[in-house]
Amino acid sequence: MTGGRLILARDLYREDGVFGDLISEHGELDLLTLERSYGLLPKLPKGEYICKRTIWHKKGIPTFGITGVPDATRILFHTGNKEQDSEGCVLLGLSRIEVNGGVMLVTSSKVAHKQFMAYFEGCDEFPLTVL
Repeated sequence: MTGGRLILARDLYREDGVFGDLISEHGELDLLTLERSYGLLPKLPKGEYICKRTIWHKKGIPTFGITGVPDATRILFHTGNKEQDSEGCVLLGLSRIEVNGGVMLVTSSKVAHKQFMAYFEGCDEFPLTVL
Protein backbone atom coordinates (compact mmCIF):
# COMPACT_ATOMS: atom_id res chain seq x y z
CA MET A 1 0.00 0.00 0.00
CA THR A 2 1.24 3.49 -0.78
CA GLY A 3 -0.05 6.77 0.49
CA GLY A 4 -2.18 7.41 3.52
CA ARG A 5 -2.00 9.54 6.65
CA LEU A 6 1.39 10.57 8.01
CA ILE A 7 2.13 11.54 11.59
CA LEU A 8 4.89 14.02 12.44
CA ALA A 9 5.86 13.46 16.07
CA ARG A 10 8.52 15.83 17.37
CA ASP A 11 10.82 14.69 20.14
CA LEU A 12 13.65 17.25 20.38
CA TYR A 13 13.31 21.04 20.55
CA ARG A 14 16.80 22.56 20.33
CA GLU A 15 18.44 25.81 19.25
CA ASP A 16 19.90 23.96 16.24
CA GLY A 17 16.52 22.60 15.11
CA VAL A 18 13.31 20.83 15.95
CA PHE A 19 13.67 17.07 15.39
CA GLY A 20 11.05 14.41 15.01
CA ASP A 21 9.80 11.26 13.33
CA LEU A 22 7.57 11.12 10.26
CA ILE A 23 5.70 7.85 10.20
CA SER A 24 2.81 6.39 8.26
CA GLU A 25 -0.15 5.35 10.37
CA HIS A 26 0.53 1.66 9.62
CA GLY A 27 4.33 1.86 9.90
CA GLU A 28 5.31 1.36 6.24
CA LEU A 29 7.22 4.67 6.17
CA ASP A 30 9.47 5.87 9.00
CA LEU A 31 11.77 8.86 8.46
CA LEU A 32 13.46 11.44 10.66
CA THR A 33 12.74 15.16 10.35
CA LEU A 34 14.45 18.46 11.02
CA GLU A 35 12.73 21.85 11.07
CA ARG A 36 14.20 25.30 11.69
CA SER A 37 13.96 26.41 15.29
CA TYR A 38 12.42 29.83 15.87
CA GLY A 39 12.95 30.27 19.61
CA LEU A 40 12.69 26.47 20.02
CA LEU A 41 9.45 26.39 17.98
CA PRO A 42 8.92 25.40 14.33
CA LYS A 43 6.81 27.37 11.84
CA LEU A 44 4.45 24.40 11.49
CA PRO A 45 2.09 24.29 14.50
CA LYS A 46 0.54 21.13 15.88
CA GLY A 47 -2.66 20.22 14.04
CA GLU A 48 -4.25 18.52 11.04
CA TYR A 49 -3.21 19.40 7.49
CA ILE A 50 -3.60 18.31 3.88
CA CYS A 51 -0.39 17.91 1.88
CA LYS A 52 -0.50 18.39 -1.89
CA ARG A 53 1.92 17.46 -4.63
CA THR A 54 4.00 20.42 -5.85
CA ILE A 55 7.50 21.33 -7.05
CA TRP A 56 10.32 22.52 -4.81
CA HIS A 57 11.19 25.52 -6.99
CA LYS A 58 14.73 25.96 -5.62
CA LYS A 59 15.73 22.60 -7.10
CA GLY A 60 12.88 21.76 -9.50
CA ILE A 61 12.19 18.56 -7.56
CA PRO A 62 8.71 17.08 -7.10
CA THR A 63 7.59 17.06 -3.47
CA PHE A 64 4.58 17.80 -1.26
CA GLY A 65 3.54 21.08 0.33
CA ILE A 66 1.66 21.37 3.60
CA THR A 67 -1.47 23.47 3.07
CA GLY A 68 -3.33 25.63 5.57
CA VAL A 69 -0.36 26.52 7.77
CA PRO A 70 -1.20 29.71 9.70
CA ASP A 71 1.04 32.70 8.92
CA ALA A 72 3.18 30.71 6.46
CA THR A 73 3.26 29.78 2.79
CA ARG A 74 5.15 27.06 0.94
CA ILE A 75 5.98 24.78 3.85
CA LEU A 76 7.41 21.79 1.97
CA PHE A 77 9.01 18.43 2.61
CA HIS A 78 12.47 18.52 1.03
CA THR A 79 16.14 17.59 1.30
CA GLY A 80 18.67 19.19 3.60
CA ASN A 81 20.88 18.20 6.49
CA LYS A 82 21.12 21.19 8.81
CA GLU A 83 18.69 23.73 10.21
CA GLN A 84 19.97 26.43 7.83
CA ASP A 85 18.77 24.33 4.86
CA SER A 86 15.17 25.15 5.87
CA GLU A 87 13.20 28.37 6.13
CA GLY A 88 10.45 26.52 7.98
CA CYS A 89 10.11 23.47 5.74
CA VAL A 90 10.42 19.87 6.94
CA LEU A 91 13.76 18.28 6.04
CA LEU A 92 13.84 14.49 5.76
CA GLY A 93 16.63 12.16 6.87
CA LEU A 94 17.47 8.58 7.84
CA SER A 95 19.59 9.21 10.94
CA ARG A 96 20.83 11.96 13.26
CA ILE A 97 24.41 12.84 14.08
CA GLU A 98 26.11 15.49 16.18
CA VAL A 99 29.01 17.46 14.67
CA ASN A 100 31.07 20.58 15.45
CA GLY A 101 30.62 20.72 19.18
CA GLY A 102 27.18 19.18 19.38
CA VAL A 103 25.27 20.60 16.39
CA MET A 104 22.71 18.01 15.35
CA LEU A 105 22.04 17.13 11.69
CA VAL A 106 19.94 14.64 9.76
CA THR A 107 21.75 12.41 7.27
CA SER A 108 20.94 10.70 3.97
CA SER A 109 18.36 13.34 3.11
CA LYS A 110 18.24 12.60 -0.63
CA VAL A 111 17.65 8.90 0.06
CA ALA A 112 14.95 9.75 2.61
CA HIS A 113 13.20 12.12 0.19
CA LYS A 114 13.30 9.46 -2.51
CA GLN A 115 11.66 6.95 -0.13
CA PHE A 116 9.06 9.57 0.83
CA MET A 117 8.15 10.26 -2.82
CA ALA A 118 8.08 6.56 -3.69
CA TYR A 119 5.62 5.99 -0.85
CA PHE A 120 3.28 8.54 -2.46
CA GLU A 121 3.69 7.39 -6.06
CA GLY A 122 0.34 7.88 -7.76
CA CYS A 123 -1.04 10.04 -4.93
CA ASP A 124 -1.57 13.79 -5.24
CA GLU A 125 -2.46 14.53 -1.62
CA PHE A 126 -2.47 13.02 1.84
CA PRO A 127 -3.49 13.98 5.39
CA LEU A 128 -0.83 14.92 7.95
CA THR A 129 -1.18 15.00 11.73
CA VAL A 130 1.43 17.09 13.53
CA LEU A 131 1.87 16.28 17.21
